Amino acid sequence: MKAFRLASIILLSVVLLTGVPYFGYILYQKISKPSSQPLDAVPEKAALVIRINNPATLYEDLDKSNLIWKEISSYPGISTLRDDLRRLDSLTQTDRNIRRLVKDNPVYITLSLTGRSEFGLMYLAQAGYDLNPGRITGFLQAHFPGKNVVIQTPYSSTKIIRFHPEGQKEPVFLSVSKGVFIMSRYANLVKKAIDRLSLNYIPGTATGFRSIEAMAGDRTDANVFANIPYLSLSLWKLASEETKRDLVRLARFADWCALDVIIRKDELLLSGYTLATDSTYYTLALYSPQKPQPVDAVGILPDNVTSFTLFSLENLGWYVTDLRLRERRLESPTEPGSLSRFNASHRLRLESYFLPWTLNQFCFAMAGTNDPNEASYPIIAIQHNHPDSSLSYLKSLALATGMKTDSVTYNEQTIYLCDLSEPLNAIFGNFRPGIRVNCYILFEGYTIFARSPLHLVQLINHYRSGTTLVKERSYLDISENISGSSNIFFYCRPGTTLMAPPSLFSEALGNYMRKIADSIPKFEAMSVQVTNREDRFYTNLSLRFNPNLSNEGPLAWQTTLDTTVTGVPQIITRNGRGDQALLVTDTLNTLYLIDSAGTIIWKKKLYGRVLGTFHPIRIPGNDSIFFLFNTENHLYLIRSDGETADRFPMKFPIRATNGLTVVDYNHNRDYRILIAFRDNRVYNFSLDGVMVQGWSPPALPREINMHSVKNRFLMR
Repeated sequence: MKAFRLASIILLSVVLLTGVPYFGYILYQKISKPSSQPLDAVPEKAALVIRINNPATLYEDLDKSNLIWKEISSYPGISTLRDDLRRLDSLTQTDRNIRRLVKDNPVYITLSLTGRSEFGLMYLAQAGYDLNPGRITGFLQAHFPGKNVVIQTPYSSTKIIRFHPEGQKEPVFLSVSKGVFIMSRYANLVKKAIDRLSLNYIPGTATGFRSIEAMAGDRTDANVFANIPYLSLSLWKLASEETKRDLVRLARFADWCALDVIIRKDELLLSGYTLATDSTYYTLALYSPQKPQPVDAVGILPDNVTSFTLFSLENLGWYVTDLRLRERRLESPTEPGSLSRFNASHRLRLESYFLPWTLNQFCFAMAGTNDPNEASYPIIAIQHNHPDSSLSYLKSLALATGMKTDSVTYNEQTIYLCDLSEPLNAIFGNFRPGIRVNCYILFEGYTIFARSPLHLVQLINHYRSGTTLVKERSYLDISENISGSSNIFFYCRPGTTLMAPPSLFSEALGNYMRKIADSIPKFEAMSVQVTNREDRFYTNLSLRFNPNLSNEGPLAWQTTLDTTVTGVPQIITRNGRGDQALLVTDTLNTLYLIDSAGTIIWKKKLYGRVLGTFHPIRIPGNDSIFFLFNTENHLYLIRSDGETADRFPMKFPIRATNGLTVVDYNHNRDYRILIAFRDNRVYNFSLDGVMVQGWSPPALPREINMHSVKNRFLMR
């Protein structure tokens, strides 16, 4: 999710770059070699520097063939920019020399600090000594007639022009210093650029920038140079309170990142290098001795995963040793590192419980639910060398820390119930902090942790049915840009990740995102990989766009319901032949079964809104398929022909707070129904509505819903 924020800023900045005002390009009459380069004018505290290598042709190419530009140019605020660009582009066609100058000289844009935490854009370009403030003023007066304000103010060895066009809310500030053209809506940024050029000063922080800039290619559409700590700061006011902790981690990740940009019809590809110069501060420096490893762990993830980060290490022992050294350098007596703090608190060496069985891969994934209003749930997979070794050490760790271990069985798979959140945070929190887990399984070469056994059950079912992420279409589409090995591999579905609760954005930005909610899902997949190659961190980012939200080409059929659809339609199998159909409800709580041709087979009025999903089951002695589900007040069992089963719907004594869970313990169709009510207890019923003997409804401290499902559901 954090990597997508960086991609979004890059994409938006590229769009803004194409909108450098026309007069910023056509101020040149002839070229003479300047004594300074535009990069020399970049302020020290710049979060982002973008170089457009062919500015004259970029807009034309975007407008003609790029699907991403066509989509975002309709967004509120950007649509005005699109109209201005079309008008300005037509003006440049009238002057052949101007067109040539724009084509031959790169244009730079910087996102730089203007105040304590405010950032603004500044444009830079080579101008030559023929251009001076007087010629700029004359040009503005000649080409922008009307009640415009043009004021010159002396500054250093040049002048700053304040240009306030008629009808515009804010002025633009322009200047030329040592052959470099400067333009911004922030006067202090123009002054900072002039100061840099006047002092012939290359900033100290630019040492890393200069080395990373030298690796950039000049035969691409653009180059992006991101100062990661300041980029994190620039996003601070756009982020929600929950997200700001992740921005702090991003600021500590690395120094500079340089990416070459290639713009395709439906993709944005960025590749280059990331610099982590300070091994006592930047997290990425801990990967310096680690060779890239295969990304095999992705193969175990279910297709409902909306994002994951896969960390691959050659040797966990090296990493832990370097981590402890880093913590000792950074920690103070009052604030020790998490690993040191845990070991001191429990008087043990936590590493000894993981190093013997942990292999190369650690995957932190978020899996989605069928309800868009429900938060995703985490899955953590750690590659092990042998399941017995992993189990032995984890049980020993639980015993040493006073944690009880219990277990349940699902489909011949043992699920171990134990809260190991604290030790996992201590040793793996540097990968992903805030780990909260209550159970784990040993499955297909991995020890997999989750918050609830229900989540592990879903993972098992997805894997055994073949519905895994690597077979999902959007992942397959972007896989051609994914390397088979890396050190860090991030993947997400932006359309789901950005809009899923809890919000990633501040309230103001969240309101804007809701206005374009129908468009965001079209950005269907994004991947970021960081790979250590000869002490350089090669970085690859790709963003995949799909304008067809249905993912199925032309419309096959459409059906009119009585009112608007509510909830998420669910595809089910409706008979023994395997014919598929669609179950969907509307705002009047009418349930519809629609066949594959779009024909409504039947519809039935329900007493309330459906909670959770529909569960197809088979009842002994009956060949039909039944659909089991619930509302707040009723339990439903409906046959596939639309007939309600005898004694259904059953009315609950208390209102339910979540969708039911169906468990077939012995695979003999003797079903158990787990459901939570408003008394904050979880009940276990048989299919005839009788509470299972021996089940003591566990009481939890707060209302139970899909956001707070606990592992205790399956403990009895």
